[in-house]
Amino acid sequence: MKDIYKILKDLNIDFEKYEHPPVINAEEADIEYKKLGLDGTRCKNLFLRDRKGKKHFLFVTEAHKEMNLEELGEFLGEKRLGFASPERLEKYLKTKRGSVSLLNLINDENHEVILIVDREVFEAEKASFHPDNNKTTLMINNEGIHKFIKYCGNELIIYG
Repeated sequence: MKDIYKILKDLNIDFEKYEHPPVINAEEADIEYKKLGLDGTRCKNLFLRDRKGKKHFLFVTEAHKEMNLEELGEFLGEKRLGFASPERLEKYLKTKRGSVSLLNLINDENHEVILIVDREVFEAEKASFHPDNNKTTLMINNEGIHKFIKYCGNELIIYG
C-alpha cells in the first residue's frame, strides 16, 4: 500500500491532520469533529458498482447529503447501481468499510475506479478525508484536492 503522506508531500499538498476516536458514519464524525473544531466540507464516500459488477465508482459527496442511487445511476447512464462488496473494496482501493475516501485512489494503479465528485465538494474551499483509517482526518484545500485528483489519473465525473 502506498504512503499517502509521502505522496501529499511530494505533490506539495498542504493538509491539516486531526486524530480522533474511530468514526464509522457521519453522526459519529459530527461529534468528534465538533470537539476538534473542524471546519470545511465534510465528505462521505460511497464505493459503488454497476449492475453487472464490471464498472466501479467512488462517489464523494457532502457528509449529510441525501443520496439517491437511482438518480445517480440515471445521471451516469447506468440502469442500476449498488454498493460494492468489502472484497471489491479491498481489491480496487485496498481498504475496508469505514476508511474509504478519495485518498484511496492512490491504490488504484490500473485506474479501474471511476471517480464521481459532487460539485459541492469539487468547489469546496477545503474538505476532509480519511487517510485509509477512520481515526485520522486530513483537511485539504481546493487546490490540493484538484492536484491530487489529477495525480491519480482516474476518470473524473462532476455530479450536480
